[in-house]
Parts: sequence; C-alpha cells; structure tokens
Amino acid sequence: LYDRGGQTPESLSEAFFAYSRKHLYAGRPAEAPPRASPARARKRVGIISPQLFASPVYFFGIGALRLLAMSADLVFFHRGTRQDWATAGFRALSADWRNVAGLEPIALESELRRHALDALIDMGGWMDRIALQALAGKPARRMYKWVGGQSVSTGLASFDGFIGDLHQ
Repeated sequence: LYDRGGQTPESLSEAFFAYSRKHLYAGRPAEAPPRASPARARKRVGIISPQLFASPVYFFGIGALRLLAMSADLVFFHRGTRQDWATAGFRALSADWRNVAGLEPIALESELRRHALDALIDMGGWMDRIALQALAGKPARRMYKWVGGQSVSTGLASFDGFIGDLHQ
C-alpha cells in the first residue's frame, strides 16, 4: 500500500482521492446541514466506528473522549456488533447510543443528519466503507477523521481536519 515502486506521497494521496471520487461519493454533493439551534447549551459531537469494543479505538481514544464528554454531549454510532467491557466504557460516556451496524450508506447518512451534530469524529476510516460512503455527504457541520493507526487520507473532501497526537 505505501511502497508502490517509487510513488511520491502526493501521487499516493491523489490515488486515494481518485478512488473516493469514483466509489464513495455516489454522485451526491457534500452538503453540511444547517447550524444547530444556538439555544443549546452543550455541543453535540458524534463518534462513529465499527470498533467500539476492546480495540485500538478504545485504548488510544478513550482518554480523549472522557475529556471531551466533560464539555460536549457525545452521540455514539456503533457500526459493529461486538460488545464487551470497553463498549460499556464508551456507553458510560454517551448522551445517546445508536446501534447502526445494519444501515446502508443513504440510511446511515440520514440517521447522522437527524441528530443535528455540531461535529462528527470518524474512528473507523477504511475499516468501514459504508460509513465512508455516508460521510461523503457531510452529515455534520464539522467532520474530523481520527488518525488512529491509519496514515493515509480517506480521500473524502468532506472532512474538515484530522485528529492525531504528537507522534502521528
């Protein structure tokens, strides 16, 4: 994936963007929903992942999510079916928990929009192509890709930025 006979980082990134344009957007424009009501006291931040269980998402993300939960209402969108003690830890942080493993891209995008999220953090990336197709439509005002163990772009222009740490 990362060493394809002398490709530059720029050409590799462009290949990911080309793939996404062809396979993930499905002809839909990326349009952010309107701003949520300013009367709401706390921001609503969505977290979407197929790995809301004992996984790198838990071990590398739970500390930051605990801090974020102090100032924002977290809405988790669980794309997987596995549940364990770490799932219970995520649920304890949630203002709302949605099991959305069976939803196809258009239905998932609608579900995300329905929650009027101020921001959405994708913690799945290439592990969840259906979610990427839903995220191509920009169902939240701001969208961020958690880098985690992935070091390349999703190819989606709908993201506003990336979340990582000093090493990433």
